[in-house]
Amino acid sequence: MMRSAPLLALLLLAACTTAAGVDTPDRGTGRNDTTGEADTSDASDTVATADTAGDNEPADTAVSDTTANTAVADTTPDDTDTAPDTLDADTATADTTATDTAPDTAPDTTIDPACDRDNDGFAALSCGGDDCNDNLARVRPDGSEGCDFTDNNCDGANNEGLDCTFYAHTPSELYRIDPFAGTSTLVTSTPTLWDFDTDTDGTLWGIGPDGLYRFDSGAWSTISGLSGVTGSSPNGFAIDSTGRAYATGGGQVYLVNLDTGTFSLIGNLGGFTSSGDCVVDKSDTVYMSASGFGEDDLVRINGSTGAATLIGSIGFPSVYGLTAAWGFLFGLDASGNIIEINPTTGRGNIVQNFSNRVWYGAASSAGR
Repeated sequence: MMRSAPLLALLLLAACTTAAGVDTPDRGTGRNDTTGEADTSDASDTVATADTAGDNEPADTAVSDTTANTAVADTTPDDTDTAPDTLDADTATADTTATDTAPDTAPDTTIDPACDRDNDGFAALSCGGDDCNDNLARVRPDGSEGCDFTDNNCDGANNEGLDCTFYAHTPSELYRIDPFAGTSTLVTSTPTLWDFDTDTDGTLWGIGPDGLYRFDSGAWSTISGLSGVTGSSPNGFAIDSTGRAYATGGGQVYLVNLDTGTFSLIGNLGGFTSSGDCVVDKSDTVYMSASGFGEDDLVRINGSTGAATLIGSIGFPSVYGLTAAWGFLFGLDASGNIIEINPTTGRGNIVQNFSNRVWYGAASSAGR
């Protein structure tokens, strides 16, 4: 059947309009665009299919995409590093190294060898130092005092704070003698004694014609009479570090029992005669002063056999007293002399003189 002219014109107009891409409202069900960017167009997309059949069927219905494209929002921060790009504060480890307070160069403490001949670390007085004796290493500003003739610590004093005395007696008086200071102090009177010595505990014992004596609490007491003497009366007496007591008289040497006063003969002196005393040093060597030709001799006695050996001439007569104290061997004579005796050669030198004194005996220092 023939289509009328108006209807045909309308159909042609619709076809031309669709072909030109006129956007018409979506009527179909579309798909969400999840891959592209969001569709910001106000109009909906319409896909139309041209009707080419040329019949009188209704026009094809285009599928309308009514769902706007939704882009996936990028919610991940551009930079996931949460640390600040730049440290606001200096977080480096602090320098805890201690400040060097030591001098760059240690002071020069070297002493010219010519100014320290004894090599004790102190310069001599002649070099502006304070070593008062540059020939003895034990004499120095920090030295220790000891009973001797030397100012060991260079302070201008000698033996300060020390008791450097020993007992000595005349025929009737007891004294304390300081051979280094040259002083004598009267203690008390004495009975008639030939000689005496100190025991290891400091007790003073003496022998005389009337027996064995002990000095205790400032007074003398008789312990016993003497027995067992076979020759001349004993005039020398000494006690060793074990409490063993010796006596010499004439040409004999004896042991003495301090409890009973009994004398026991050890032996003969081999031609020597006791001048007035015997003594025991710190090593328990027994010495005796022997009568010589004008001068007394120093002899050494074997404590087991009594045999005597000549050491040498003392150089002085009538050496009636001997004492061994602080490493020194002293002799005391009838002229009031205090004599330092060399135990190796026997030779003596006067160190002090007490005029108008006649020394009879001397005792070693307590404890030797």
